[in-house]
Amino acid sequence: AVRAEETIGDVVRQLGDRARFRLEFVGEERQPGALTSMHGEGEVEGDLLELCTSRLFPKRLFPLLACMNRDMQAIPDNFDACAAEAKVPAAAVRACANGSQGRRLLSDSFRRSAEAGARGSPTMFFGGVQYQGNRSAQSFLRAACVRLSAPLPAACASLPPVPRVPVVVLTDSRCRDCDHAR
Repeated sequence: AVRAEETIGDVVRQLGDRARFRLEFVGEERQPGALTSMHGEGEVEGDLLELCTSRLFPKRLFPLLACMNRDMQAIPDNFDACAAEAKVPAAAVRACANGSQGRRLLSDSFRRSAEAGARGSPTMFFGGVQYQGNRSAQSFLRAACVRLSAPLPAACASLPPVPRVPVVVLTDSRCRDCDHAR
């Protein structure tokens, strides 16, 4: 997920105002207000801080993520230092994260992720279609560009063509259940 965030951040910057990025999280709300994540309460706290930053200061999100992800084991404790580095108003984000707004945002995020079928991190969607490809900037950019309408941003126009690779699939005729379509 850390590498995917770094890479998608570069793609979002290249696409400029044509990109609409939304950060969501995987977790559960077992009862109203009781938010849980796979890695415990520290992950929930980090999710709240990142989600509130994305909603309140979206242009500062990727610099904040880059800083926090340099030492992901320190999340959420590294938020204040990273907020200062990324020029994110920490007090406003903390007010959101510690209040009902943050909990509502994270609860809604968990719900959207579950509805989309996301069970792990990262699960990515481009134009509403779940992405299954390579995790390189060029691959992410290509996936985003094919879903954009004209005129395409310069970053899309400069993509090299997808190389064509001839493939021969050999199967065993005795295997009636083998799925070679992929």
